[in-house]
Amino acid sequence: MRRRFALPDGDQVLEELKITHLLDQSPDSYSGGERRRAELALAVIRAPACLLADEPFLGITPADTDVFIAVFRRLAGCGTAIVVTGHEVPFILSVADRVTWINGGTTRPLGDLESAQRDWLFRREYLGIGAV
Repeated sequence: MRRRFALPDGDQVLEELKITHLLDQSPDSYSGGERRRAELALAVIRAPACLLADEPFLGITPADTDVFIAVFRRLAGCGTAIVVTGHEVPFILSVADRVTWINGGTTRPLGDLESAQRDWLFRREYLGIGAV
């Protein structure tokens, strides 16, 4: 796969994810947010062609959410395909280029973000009544 832009080196990833200070510590001493940022760093440093992020925004701070969003956008800009799952709708939609809704054993490709937001059933059953 041809990359559009070069991925950063490991030191840049550690700095971006704010975990450089953890290098001399045991992972057992990491906070939950530090552990999640370290997990993402390991994935990013490997320069994946595709990254599956299963509920990456679950239980992280707003500051960490902003960091994760920035990392996902940069990876996507480098040509990495990113699949994000979860229920943290505002955050997931903020990084989505295309939306596929999986519900009750049915997979529904909804297209780009605007198309997904226009889908009445998706809005009613997933985004919530306030979105209808």
